[in-house]
Amino acid sequence: MADGAIRVRHASIQLGRSMVIRDLSLEVASGERVVIVGPNGAGKSTLLRALGGLVAPSIGTVSWPAHPEGPRVAFIWQGIHLVQRLSVMENVLAGALGRCRSPLTWARVFPREETARAMVQLDRLGIAHLAHERAGRLSGGERQRVAIARALMQDADVLLADEPTASLDWSAAREVARQLSGLAASEGLTLVSAVHDLSLIEDFGDRVVVLRGGQVDFDGPWEPSRRQDIERMLSQAPVGQRRR
Repeated sequence: MADGAIRVRHASIQLGRSMVIRDLSLEVASGERVVIVGPNGAGKSTLLRALGGLVAPSIGTVSWPAHPEGPRVAFIWQGIHLVQRLSVMENVLAGALGRCRSPLTWARVFPREETARAMVQLDRLGIAHLAHERAGRLSGGERQRVAIARALMQDADVLLADEPTASLDWSAAREVARQLSGLAASEGLTLVSAVHDLSLIEDFGDRVVVLRGGQVDFDGPWEPSRRQDIERMLSQAPVGQRRR
């Protein structure tokens, strides 16, 4: 296995009566920025959950780099899942709960060093001035940046982003995508993003995986010249074949 890689081997995942992922194999190396695209129902979200250990394959395997506490993964969800009544700072500090075991943290009292770390993340995302604002008063783009800062507070090696810009207009989506990808690159983190808008692929990463019918239909470096081919691929019915 490549150093630090996540490897999926001949995985099939059934949810209810539907086989969402079918005999899928994929490897994501440490530090890669991979973009997953596909039509609705292709299995993008399910694949992300499998990569993060939230869903186990019915058949096949998913393996992660060896780590005493298991895979160090942080999710950035489409729905963001911020606590609207809490401040931006309190939402970001929730990302530190995994390493802050004091009962005080449940009363939202964190060590000073954690608060300082949270402020650094907010500053990197350009929203430090909103630290004490209630999350419910933020714009969509601001809320998504808070979600990214919370994920970065988890000290994860892998960031999994499920349609993280779906609720944003194109300009805000592109800015958030570039910030997320840039931070992952600067920290040497692995970033896997499920994306609906093909025009954002190059802002999120440099490798694209096309899913159709729960299978990998294309996997390769992103090049703008491939966009029309991918659009054509997505418009066709799944054929159960893998092209590289």
